[in-house]
Amino acid sequence: MLFRSVRAALVDLLQRQKYQVFDAGSGADALKILSANPQIRLVITDFHMPDMDGQQLTREIRQTYSTEDLRVIGVSSSSDPFLSAALLKAGASDFVYRPYIAEEVLCRVENNIDTIKQMKRLRHLAERDPLTGLYNRRAFFERAYKILDGLKADNAPGSLAILDIDHFKTVNDTYGHDCGDVALNAVAKVLLTTAQERGFLTARLGGEEFVMMFHHRDSTQVFAL
Repeated sequence: MLFRSVRAALVDLLQRQKYQVFDAGSGADALKILSANPQIRLVITDFHMPDMDGQQLTREIRQTYSTEDLRVIGVSSSSDPFLSAALLKAGASDFVYRPYIAEEVLCRVENNIDTIKQMKRLRHLAERDPLTGLYNRRAFFERAYKILDGLKADNAPGSLAILDIDHFKTVNDTYGHDCGDVALNAVAKVLLTTAQERGFLTARLGGEEFVMMFHHRDSTQVFAL
């Protein structure tokens, strides 16, 4: 997305730091690479490109990827002080004027990668039950409503199951809450493993209650599972 010689130098710089790099010669190529490689977490783009400018590319990226999932760093050799503002308004995370110092670019890349890691960690903490690691109640309902919308649009079946552990209070009263936590984790592990294998949504609602949501499965299939 930068001029060929500049791109080559930047690719070499990043590869020497052990980053996996995808080189795109245009905005359209960049979007194709992003679509084919969802693991990409950072885009570095020049403002001036043959098919679209960096502002347009950033807007296209932001239609699919949030700043929590993908960071964008703009680069330009222009002396126009408003370019950085234009890219940042479009959804870029950072901006560097060229010619740049290699150490500055690496610092900005590392800072943006660290930001994504921190956001991912915070999102995990916000969405997960701290004891079992399953989705918590709020995260479950956020995802469940999206699944329901998709099922309605496709006129497809779906099912919901709520489970609790029988006589769980007796476990706590007899063996203590630490043993109760062991039981909760054992149940959660079975649910999580099955959910990952069979592709359904599961969460801890609270206490000894768990929930599972199955899309594209009717009640007969769910009972069998």
